[in-house]
Amino acid sequence: MKSKHTLRYGFNYLQYRLNSFFAPASRGVISYPSLADFLFDRNAQFSQYAGTGSVPAKTHEFQGFLADDYRITNSLMLNLGIRYEYTSAPFGFFSNAKADVNNWAPRFGFAWSPKANDGLLGWISGGGKFVLRGGYAISYDQVFQNILLNTARNYPRGVTVTLANLTGTQIFDPAKRPAPPQPSDFTGDPKLLPYRYYSPDKRIQQPYSQQVSFGFERQLTTDYAFKLFYVGTRGVRLVREAERNLGFFDAAVRANPTLLEPVVRGYGMQATTVSGQAAWRVDPTRGSILVGDGYGMSNFHSMQMTVEKRFSKGYQFEANYTWSTFISENDDILGGQVNRTLPSVPFNMRLDKARSGFDTPHRLVVNGIYQFPEFFKQKGLWGRIVDGWSISGVTTLQQGWPYSILNGNNPLGILPGQIATINFSQRAGFNPNGNPNTGTSPTEPNPMWMAYPNNSGLIGAGANIRRVGNTYNTDAALVKRVRTVGESQNLELRWEVFNVFNYRSFNALPANTVSTNTNNVTFMNLGFTDVGGRSMIFTVRYNF
Repeated sequence: MKSKHTLRYGFNYLQYRLNSFFAPASRGVISYPSLADFLFDRNAQFSQYAGTGSVPAKTHEFQGFLADDYRITNSLMLNLGIRYEYTSAPFGFFSNAKADVNNWAPRFGFAWSPKANDGLLGWISGGGKFVLRGGYAISYDQVFQNILLNTARNYPRGVTVTLANLTGTQIFDPAKRPAPPQPSDFTGDPKLLPYRYYSPDKRIQQPYSQQVSFGFERQLTTDYAFKLFYVGTRGVRLVREAERNLGFFDAAVRANPTLLEPVVRGYGMQATTVSGQAAWRVDPTRGSILVGDGYGMSNFHSMQMTVEKRFSKGYQFEANYTWSTFISENDDILGGQVNRTLPSVPFNMRLDKARSGFDTPHRLVVNGIYQFPEFFKQKGLWGRIVDGWSISGVTTLQQGWPYSILNGNNPLGILPGQIATINFSQRAGFNPNGNPNTGTSPTEPNPMWMAYPNNSGLIGAGANIRRVGNTYNTDAALVKRVRTVGESQNLELRWEVFNVFNYRSFNALPANTVSTNTNNVTFMNLGFTDVGGRSMIFTVRYNF
């Protein structure tokens, strides 16, 4: 501390040692093409993971910072800071990725509390009861360690070996199964195996967010305060995966040449044959190459308003209302269809830009505590019976989350073996004049949602254009404290009720995939999702 400055500085070094194990099918998987084949023990298939499933990764992180709280005047404070972060690339599992070395994170904030007592400024400030705050910051994320588990399984470190057409071997008997395979037992072309990489042959670009806030706080009376803020966050370089060795069936290209022929030319795809059909692929000698990197972005804007009363006269409460919009291109690297992990259109990931799966434009949360008056100060028998009661609760009103309508077919003709395909990503077509909440079905002449056929070359509707049900929930607790020995020991009896009014909040994702034979009874029917009802717990606790 010196003069008007309060300086803070420091550094931190962290070493992460991940000793994980991830080897699906490490004990083998047996399958038969039919029940008859199973009964007669014929045409069996046995698959088992070969290689090491251990992932002994080591990551080094270093952070250093310098910050200054600069009190310019008694009513104006500046918060200035800079932070540097370094994260190494864990071993070689990140496909020769290099460490990120340029992660500088500046921070700026201010707080202004005018002390005026007269005029308009005096009315606003209330003589020091008003504070105007704002700030900007950049924050970096860490390497998502689960990515290691995927990239560490590439051949020859790991591979699934399959034995087919086994007849009369009684492979279901553990004693008659073959010895655990080695990667060298794989007899196919390893180049055609699916591979997953992360930020290959370049420096990792750590995801980061830019955070902005601006607003004010005003004390209203002795016990009440009001807050109103704008809070925004911009996510940059968010991790998602995309296919590098992209390919399509030629039938889809011919069905929609305007859309797909420029893609074939732009990617330099070569003619090939896949599953007996004419196709195009960037490199026909390779299989799927799925690359994770900082492809995604997001934007969050919100107005956040709070009214609060501090605890006095036996009660307190707080009400928070948020009006927001959350736009993103993906929400999770492993969330599958729910959070748009993989692009629905691999050659144009920006088409996934939509309301986030976590977008809740309106959210109101009210909570409070009321402590009943004590007539006997918890003394004597009546004091222990009558005194020590309190009740608390929290109510949440929230708009439902968005979700997409997916296509069970493969209209873009994406080649098999690529993870970014079919139910994981491609979306159904939308017919605004169709019968509401219906999909393609032999019994539905005019569906609203259409399952575009395989190789039709058509892009479906936008992402997250439907929402699940809203949330209306109240939780409450009734507490009785009985003083036992001395002033500091008591017996606490607590009765907590969740979803007090037993309201069914249908906020789970319904059946949302359209096929050529959609069941329109369950399709988009929130009533066929699991919902929670009222529940309660009783707790006894002794405090000493």
